[in-house]
Amino acid sequence: MSAIGLDDEVDCQAVGGPRLGRPHDGHQGSSGPDQACGPFPDVSADDVEHQGDFADPQFGWGKACEDFVKPAALLGPHAAPLGMRFYTGTMFPSRYHGAIFIARHGPWNKTKKFAADVVVAFLDRAGRVRSVEPFLTGLVENNGYLGRPVDVHVMKDGSLLVSDDHAGAVYRITYSP
Repeated sequence: MSAIGLDDEVDCQAVGGPRLGRPHDGHQGSSGPDQACGPFPDVSADDVEHQGDFADPQFGWGKACEDFVKPAALLGPHAAPLGMRFYTGTMFPSRYHGAIFIARHGPWNKTKKFAADVVVAFLDRAGRVRSVEPFLTGLVENNGYLGRPVDVHVMKDGSLLVSDDHAGAVYRITYSP
């Protein structure tokens, strides 16, 4: 497991204590279609009904994509972004302040496993998503899950906690220059 973008000075460790679990505070994204076949639409960061690049069976038929609000960010088909938090700490480099950390649980029913990571969405001055980059990776190995992130939490000291319901762990990510 590695945290990307913080050079080699990152400490990712499992810590004890209760699981953070799935958030129920309105900040989780959509997991995408569970039992659908064929190509999957990207899951968006803002739970819009129309993804912008895939005909939504309930709202999209016979309508143009321009008739709908575009997603804030595309996070991958069936990536299951369950938890997200704005980074309000000061431990990580300044480029992370105000960015959004997103825990992607990954699909449970796909032949090829992916996601199961934490990505970070960087925003422009107007609050629009400028880019989405990998942050915590390495939880998919040999097409199997080593872990599946559920939620993220910024601690008072600026470290980041990541809950993992597959491994039954909470990881604490720290940075020191």
